[in-house]
Amino acid sequence: MFIDSTKKRLKKSLKTRQKIIGREIRNIASSQSHGHEIFHRNFSISELREAVGHIRCAKSPGPDNFHPEFLKHLGCNALSVLLTLYNHSWKYGVPAIWKKAIAVPIPKKNKPLDDLNSYRPISLTSILSKVMERMITSRLDWYLETNNLLTSSQAGFRKCQSTKPTSCFSWPVHQGRP
Repeated sequence: MFIDSTKKRLKKSLKTRQKIIGREIRNIASSQSHGHEIFHRNFSISELREAVGHIRCAKSPGPDNFHPEFLKHLGCNALSVLLTLYNHSWKYGVPAIWKKAIAVPIPKKNKPLDDLNSYRPISLTSILSKVMERMITSRLDWYLETNNLLTSSQAGFRKCQSTKPTSCFSWPVHQGRP
């Protein structure tokens, strides 16, 4: 009972935040002569909160050693300072540490550990840069969708789109046995 009510509150809260961010982005875009001006405006605290809200806590820290949980639990004043950092980086360039990654070899299943081909590399990047990437991606997605700049055949990495062709789902269904 408690879990169900908490899930409902969280879903409602997420929808509310998404509406607020969409409204802010629309206001920014409509206040300018061209929609692309949105890419020259500072980020808002709502955009930052939305991006931080999407961080998965199970992630490992990157070269900056910031853990995702750290960002999830920041207070209002700390978020304001972080927002200032992001807006400065947006105008003048990101810190060098955000451009670095730690490559970690992960063993493939059922492969011999003494063979180098039995590993796949993953890159641990800065959590701070991932948050900024999410804010930029949100603006870019909004701009592309609002201005209908993507064709209907572009389905990969889009919300509510599937890359599976509909023909995969048109198999006949037979009832009973012959």
